[in-house]
Amino acid sequence: MFLRFILVASIIVLSGCNVDTPKKNSDIITLNDNSTTNIEITESNKSTLTSQQREVIRVHNNKRAIYFTDSPLKYSLKLEHEAQIYADILAQNGKFEHDINNHKNNYGENLYASTKKKALTINDAMPHWFEEEEPHYNYDDGSCDIGFQCGHYTQVIWQNTKEVGCATAKYKRGEYKDGFVYVCKYYRAGNIFTNGEAEKPYCSYDMSDFYLKASPPSTISLAGKKFSIELIDEDRVNCTRTNIDNSVIEFNSDVTQATIPDFQIFNNGEYPNSLEFDNISIEDNLITLVGINKNISDTKYKNKVIYMKIRILADAEDYYTAELEWNGLDKNLPQYSRRMRAKLYHD
Repeated sequence: MFLRFILVASIIVLSGCNVDTPKKNSDIITLNDNSTTNIEITESNKSTLTSQQREVIRVHNNKRAIYFTDSPLKYSLKLEHEAQIYADILAQNGKFEHDINNHKNNYGENLYASTKKKALTINDAMPHWFEEEEPHYNYDDGSCDIGFQCGHYTQVIWQNTKEVGCATAKYKRGEYKDGFVYVCKYYRAGNIFTNGEAEKPYCSYDMSDFYLKASPPSTISLAGKKFSIELIDEDRVNCTRTNIDNSVIEFNSDVTQATIPDFQIFNNGEYPNSLEFDNISIEDNLITLVGINKNISDTKYKNKVIYMKIRILADAEDYYTAELEWNGLDKNLPQYSRRMRAKLYHD
């Protein structure tokens, strides 16, 4: 019997998009940090999960709780569906390689395969992803001992990953014929680099005010409302957190328009701009705002299409926790897009 396990390491940089040459059993995909990919993750209610699905969450979260307790994974039926589709593809073609579409959706992926003629579970895969790799990872500089892999381990404990879904399939041909492959997909992907430096898989500063246990509200009241925007700027290379008050967002009475005066697009004083949106759509907990860049003196960006996406994550007593993605200059220049956690305070 033999087995193999590999992962896709989604490396995020600010300087563009390319695919590096695969190294040994690891595909390294470089993404733009400001990708505007919009995917919807369907979270399952824990009480409706199967025993295997609950075990995936239990095993992952037990490992994560060694390092932090404010960001447990939730099980995603959407990710399980995607994992099953890809496991079936591998089983049919007899290959053991990563899904080239992962980077489009900001999916992480851990793979494990065995010639053992038995459907695989998380308990088969996790010892190889975690216990075998953990001793070889250096938290201080993000390095891995020469000749070893560490990326499965770091994906399992990647603090910013929120969802996981897993599936298995029986090989019909190839070197694993009659054996099984096990696929776990993660959202968002781990193993990220920023400006050429490896982010740490977890940071010890407190994020419990943001990682609320509450679910997104079933209805979001926006008509005639104003929300103060507090951005949460995280440096996950040096593990520091800064809260930044950055303007307010105000919706008109019928939610057909929204304005954000003097928004600091890059949070460092560059290109403050009053954003105006006249195309607003709401789908579940995602609010999408689109407008024209009217209030900027730089002719390079004037009259260009701009956008902001607000994903409401949870409702606290006086604020929504949210993830904001925006391009306040020109949506066709993705290098100017940004994504940050935020609190939207009910004014």
